[in-house]
Amino acid sequence: VRMLLLLFGVQMVIMTLQPLTSLYVAELQGSLVGVSLIVGVIFGLSGTASAIAAPLWGRAGQSRGGYRILVAAFVGAGFFNLGQALVGDIFQFGALQFMVGLFLIGVFPSINVIALGATEANFQGRVFGLTNAANQLGSMVGPLVGGFVSSLVGIRPVYFLTGSTLLVLGAYVFWGLLKKK
Repeated sequence: VRMLLLLFGVQMVIMTLQPLTSLYVAELQGSLVGVSLIVGVIFGLSGTASAIAAPLWGRAGQSRGGYRILVAAFVGAGFFNLGQALVGDIFQFGALQFMVGLFLIGVFPSINVIALGATEANFQGRVFGLTNAANQLGSMVGPLVGGFVSSLVGIRPVYFLTGSTLLVLGAYVFWGLLKKK
């Protein structure tokens, strides 16, 4: 259940920012000219970072354990996500988006491995269904939260909120690790 909540949380954070990214890039560059292409490149940077880092996170998870990887991934993604609220141009934003992609990809395999390891063999198929449901719920709630919060306080504070949320999730996992020892 904890892994499902973590999965919901991280997906909600990701999707909170999705509808705001184009608006934020337009704000950073001062116009709407070429925003679609720039946002496409920036999302491509995140995807490239994820493709590079995924096998590294997988290898690290096998040697160090999924919970430690979750802490590192949440904390790294949280700090770089917070940094996106402070950028002054699209180049800084793109670089930080790349860094977020490097760290955020470590969350998903770790959650899935931990969730599978905590269940009986005859329930593992249902676990994949539940993880997909948590993912989809996060995808539904995230844009609503992002739109609501940004309409009240603006876009930059949403990056503070999402970065802080990732740090809190990392602290939650870290605290759980300490309780186990």
